[in-house]
Amino acid sequence: MKNKNHVVYGLVGALVLIVLFMIQYFAKISSQNMVMRWVPVLVLVGVVIAGCINYSKINGEDVTFGEVFGNGFKITAIITVITCVFYGIFVSLFPDFKERAIEEAIANAPGNVNQEQLEQGMEFTRKNFTLMMVGGALFMNLLTGVIASLIGAAVAKKRKA
Repeated sequence: MKNKNHVVYGLVGALVLIVLFMIQYFAKISSQNMVMRWVPVLVLVGVVIAGCINYSKINGEDVTFGEVFGNGFKITAIITVITCVFYGIFVSLFPDFKERAIEEAIANAPGNVNQEQLEQGMEFTRKNFTLMMVGGALFMNLLTGVIASLIGAAVAKKRKA
């Protein structure tokens, strides 16, 4: 049986992403801020790749590409589940988060959108905000995690057969 590390890396990755999210919220940093848009993505990629490399190392490099990829995807799945549950709870506990996000979206809307379309879009967003936030996080984390798992599996050392 191979040594596993996906739970530890998944928990640490989720914790770091949650802390970054809370810093952004409580410091009132705009979601349009490029640093706060990319740092979580880089953290996710870094944690998954580091987990893949460590998985190979703790198993004496006696691993296959598929095993390393699977470990990276497990890390991604743990991070995704924890952060999506957290986001759902957070929106329930802090309803002003939803209003701040909607106000930001209105402020950053293109100038050629008419007022009626904008109102319809915002009403839809208000009704489905939690679902959209969790769904977006789910999709983006899984997509990013799969890419990071592929990279991690490619760069992790594997013993030649």
